[in-house]
Amino acid sequence: MNELLYSYTDPQGHRLGLRPEVNLDRSPVVVVSAENLAIGGEHVTAWLPADAAQRLDAALAGRDGFEHTDQSGDRLVVAPAEAWTTFEITRAEDDDEPSATVRAVVLSARLPEVRRSLAALLGQEPPTNDPLATARSAAAELLRQTTGSDLPEWRATFDGTAAEPNAIAPICTDPDHVESEDPSAFGCCPEPIIPVDPPLVDYLVALLNADRERGESA
Repeated sequence: MNELLYSYTDPQGHRLGLRPEVNLDRSPVVVVSAENLAIGGEHVTAWLPADAAQRLDAALAGRDGFEHTDQSGDRLVVAPAEAWTTFEITRAEDDDEPSATVRAVVLSARLPEVRRSLAALLGQEPPTNDPLATARSAAAELLRQTTGSDLPEWRATFDGTAAEPNAIAPICTDPDHVESEDPSAFGCCPEPIIPVDPPLVDYLVALLNADRERGESA
């Protein structure tokens, strides 16, 4: 069995994996696995031929659902949501093993990592360790906890009593806080509120919001 090219373990201890294999006819296959890492946990797989792996990639790009049943009857279902995408694999019952299902939940901000690994497995590009993607994923996990979104919109605000904006922060969603009338940061505003030198405020807000738009269309 080949080593995993991609691996991600969710907060519940369920690991999603991608690895290359070949069919008996030597055609390439992408094996998607889901494993419960608890003692005695199930490990299930679904084998995707190249055309199915390409359909999976297109579904991830469009944040669409995806289903595939392989020749053994094992089934992969991908269900997207705003913040998380669930990969569910169900092993078909046979004479040797009972049916089992394992779900791995992946932060949607990490889907570009999954897509890059799929592309590498399909021979479209070499696998890479993208430090920017890693940094985005770490930031997305924090922002989801503080704002409810891994891609919030950003704004200029004030840290203290400065005469001009000297901080950046996610927009405040409290209906009683009309930011156009008062851009200050109050207790209703989500963290983080990041102090910034005033000449950089507008630039960083524009940069983060442009990155947000690219993330939403990725």
